[in-house]
Amino acid sequence: MPRDVCRWLGARTRSVRYKNFSDSAPGLVPGLAAVAVLMITYGGFLFSFALHPQAGLGDSALRAGLTFAPCALVFGVCGYFWRRLPASWHHLLAPVGCLVAVGGYLAVASVLRSGGPGGVLLQTGLVVTGAALALGFSPLVTHALVRVPMRQAADASGLLTTTIQLGQAVGVATFGSLLAEMERLCSSRGDLWRLRRGEV
Repeated sequence: MPRDVCRWLGARTRSVRYKNFSDSAPGLVPGLAAVAVLMITYGGFLFSFALHPQAGLGDSALRAGLTFAPCALVFGVCGYFWRRLPASWHHLLAPVGCLVAVGGYLAVASVLRSGGPGGVLLQTGLVVTGAALALGFSPLVTHALVRVPMRQAADASGLLTTTIQLGQAVGVATFGSLLAEMERLCSSRGDLWRLRRGEV
């Protein structure tokens, strides 16, 4: 019985602590929501993009990973040095970076639509996407956590880490399910077309 009471009190304490974020750290909740959307789309992009060179082109896992390497490198560099940009730009980096990332996603999709390897155009789109994601993600996390009191820093850090991991998992699951359903529908239509032509 005392153990159950302690668990209940601990749950109540954490609940009250998280509710207080809206008062003590007003930017945390909307910041986490924006991070979740960013991670869902990013996770879906990584999953979808990884399928093209391996399943579509027959590349090895190493070559597929190296295809994405320039994007990852630019992401790391821009995510580390974004503070060196003028301070008057910092509040614009997150929304502008996310919008440019959307354009990067569309550019990569248009390049890969032909089914080929993409070449220089693909790498250009990936580099732009990586830079935009870094300039959108890093300032966004900073703005979300900047007003969190020191006594709630550990809780805010846990929420942020959970949001990032859960967002990527949801993105992979969502886009993976869509791709599987699209493949099933295309396969069904192909069988129907061959049946109508008398090939089956």
